[in-house]
Amino acid sequence: DVLCVTASIETLCVIALDRYLAITSPLRYKQLLTKTRARFVVVSVWIISSLISFLPIHMQWWRRSSSTPEQMEEQCEFYTNAPYAVSSSVVSFYVPLVVMIFVYASVFRQTRKQLRKIDKNEGRFYDVASDLNSNEETDNTHRRAYKRRPSKVVSMKEHKAIKTLGIIMGTFTLCWLPFFICNIIKAFCSDCLGKGFFFFLNWLGYANSAFNPLIYCRSPDFRK
Repeated sequence: DVLCVTASIETLCVIALDRYLAITSPLRYKQLLTKTRARFVVVSVWIISSLISFLPIHMQWWRRSSSTPEQMEEQCEFYTNAPYAVSSSVVSFYVPLVVMIFVYASVFRQTRKQLRKIDKNEGRFYDVASDLNSNEETDNTHRRAYKRRPSKVVSMKEHKAIKTLGIIMGTFTLCWLPFFICNIIKAFCSDCLGKGFFFFLNWLGYANSAFNPLIYCRSPDFRK
């Protein structure tokens, strides 16, 4: 469970970094992210996830100080101590969340900057083209039409970029943030949260993996 959740979240973080490189360095993107480096990143994600999930359990760092066993009739509950709950939550979720927020904010700013440059250059091109027309009435008509078209295209692109980034970050945060907040609370106060409520939050986080393919299919690059 910890292995798959950590690997899933860190994969989303890696995808965010991939989009950051594609937007900020489009000409060097293929040189920066070769197939060998991509394989190395994927393997690193699973190695880090394995260390977070298996090493503390193997070393018994997760055990509570209480030596009294608890009777579990319906399921095998995984009780952890506070240090393990905090450290695993930070590495598995909070660090990737901060990275994703920073990266997607940078991608959004860079995208808007590039679209504004495109709009400015297209506007200059159309102004020059329209000035070459001899007919003043036709010239004015074309100029108004040409000036509107780039603005509409840029507006649509900005809207789609905002919507996609908002869906990605919003879905990820809504699905996982409640669970990881309650995961830390439960480590310090096991009776503060009901088992049914915590179970629901756990499955809400799992649902994020079902939403991801639908979200990323909006991008032609990922569909390819």
